[in-house]
Amino acid sequence: MIKPKLLAKLIDELNGIVPEADHFNLYELRGFFYAMAITPPSTLPEQWENSLFYHRPPDFELKHIENLMSAAFDVYDAYVQLRVSGQLKFPFDIENLKGKQFDWVRQWCIGFWTGLALCKEFWLGDDKNTVDADDYWDDIARNARLFEVLISRDFSKFPNIEQIKANCYRRRHRTDR
Repeated sequence: MIKPKLLAKLIDELNGIVPEADHFNLYELRGFFYAMAITPPSTLPEQWENSLFYHRPPDFELKHIENLMSAAFDVYDAYVQLRVSGQLKFPFDIENLKGKQFDWVRQWCIGFWTGLALCKEFWLGDDKNTVDADDYWDDIARNARLFEVLISRDFSKFPNIEQIKANCYRRRHRTDR
């Protein structure tokens, strides 16, 4: 398990740059660094910073950058140490989620997805060309949004849900024959 002090320090650094709503929260950070830890080091910590702010780069002062990157790298290093020692585990028992844990999983997945997206070339392999990789990655993103909708039950993020339901209904009845 990651020491809470490491994550608290990172959140303090983020809070010193922008309001809390403008950067990853605790669960998003956990998912993000989990993804970064399971990916071979192909991105530098400097490439992460915009991700931590939902890809909206804030105005930085040099002291903020140094402190933020130091805190972020400490968290990253702790996650890598867990992976190397075989202790990095998915942090939720999906079959027994209760109450706020559904929100925590959704937030964790946002961070995890963001971390994977920074390294999509690694996850897709070298033999794919960029056009195919982008199309493939878009398919994964749509599936991830569907997962988010199913967890959050906020169908407004999926405006064509009625069409999806109708297609599923037609398919089910065709296979029943």
